[in-house]
Amino acid sequence: MRKALRWRYYCEFCKKSGNSASHMAHHEAHCTGNPKRICGYCKEAGRDQDPMSVMIAVLTSKAPDYDAGLELLRDLTENCPACILAAIRQSGVQKADDEEGGYVHVNFDFKKEKETFWSEVNESRMEREYQLFGNRG
Repeated sequence: MRKALRWRYYCEFCKKSGNSASHMAHHEAHCTGNPKRICGYCKEAGRDQDPMSVMIAVLTSKAPDYDAGLELLRDLTENCPACILAAIRQSGVQKADDEEGGYVHVNFDFKKEKETFWSEVNESRMEREYQLFGNRG
């Protein structure tokens, strides 16, 4: 019989875990639960990431109308889905109760927003490359 003990690493900000310390360190740096996160989406899109405190303030500025706050947040983040998701998660509005004791829901579909974001980023890249290199084919 053979036995082996393995280390398990856990994210400090969410429930994710794994067997690789370096993988989990990378995840933690970009985790949407991390107040000091580094946004890979903003980096790839060539924009500066906004401070988390500002994003949360913008989202909650129109409370209890979080959809209005979401529109302001979209403008601030230039529709970065990861930054929007991080602001929603860290603000706690999804967990908050409204006056009637019901569940507050922000109308945001990360999967759909992510697909739209990457489609726009990739299209912009192709346009820039076409302008740089022209039609050499």
